Amino acid sequence: MDRPLRFWPRPLALTCLVAATCLVAQPAWAADRKQAHKLMQRGAAAYERQDYADALTNFRAAYEFIPSPKILYDIAQCHLKLGHDLEAAEALETFLASGGSDEHHDSAKAALEGLETRLARLRLSVVPPNAVLVLDEKPIHAGQIFVAAGTHSISASLPGYQGQARSISLEKGDSKELAMVLDREGATPQRSDPEAAAPPQKQAPARLSITTEPAGATVTSGSLILGVAPLTTQLAPGSYPLHASLSGYRDASEVVELAQGRSSEVALRLEPVEHTRVFTWLALGLAGVGGGVGLGFGVSAHSAYSDLQSGPHAQPQVQELYNRASGQATAANVCFGAAAVLAAAGVVLFFVEPSL
Repeated sequence: MDRPLRFWPRPLALTCLVAATCLVAQPAWAADRKQAHKLMQRGAAAYERQDYADALTNFRAAYEFIPSPKILYDIAQCHLKLGHDLEAAEALETFLASGGSDEHHDSAKAALEGLETRLARLRLSVVPPNAVLVLDEKPIHAGQIFVAAGTHSISASLPGYQGQARSISLEKGDSKELAMVLDREGATPQRSDPEAAAPPQKQAPARLSITTEPAGATVTSGSLILGVAPLTTQLAPGSYPLHASLSGYRDASEVVELAQGRSSEVALRLEPVEHTRVFTWLALGLAGVGGGVGLGFGVSAHSAYSDLQSGPHAQPQVQELYNRASGQATAANVCFGAAAVLAAAGVVLFFVEPSL
């Protein structure tokens, strides 16, 4: 029974090591990035085989995870291949407004200029600003939009107000403005001329320019998506709560008052989210705990082994001391192995986590 005790990990140790690595949980946003990368690969493969509809589906899904300008450019290319001029123009304009990438900026600009010769621009404003706008039976939001050349029907409605419907004709390359003012139910209509295409001067739309630091933030006002900053739009006079959001930054908000016929500028600054290395310190902390527990088991195993070597013992006592020393040595090896894995993960995370 004088067999030396060897401190080597057994199959149970390997199982514990695998389980220990699972303690370093992957951040949700890292999982989103991984999923977006998979979808982008699928979209690129579909685009290569000229299955543009499937490529568009994958690129759109990837954009839901990571709203990157690069993905938006790919979405625009799919729309162009499929002949979706309106959708392509909107995607390209948003891409260019977000700053885009130098690699694709010129080609995106040229493509948009080509589309502008085949489409028309319509700038819409409505009072009250939360009225529901419908263009050719399709809900839209106030602001500037692309439309196909031709005659279009536009309606505005809101509970408690008299609905209003208009018709407007646009040629290729046209750019027109249309403002709609709803009267409360039972009130005397503000306009008696049904042919009037614009509201009274007192309801002239206001011009709003929005910039964000950094650029590329998505700006909304309630349920109304204004676009990606920097942007310029026209809205009906009134009060608008602005909200800017961008991945990796804290949201910024501000309320702006727009006066009729006046121009306003708003600059929103988004503060970067501080990286506290939560998972780094968690991994290193668990490594310290594992090392401490392993040290405790190791000391106990050494004590049992010393007792075993100290002198003659009865056979039952020898077996008991041997089993105790062996079990605690195995436990020490498991703890030391887990601590080593967690410590290595902590070192890697220390350098990687802030950039994720």
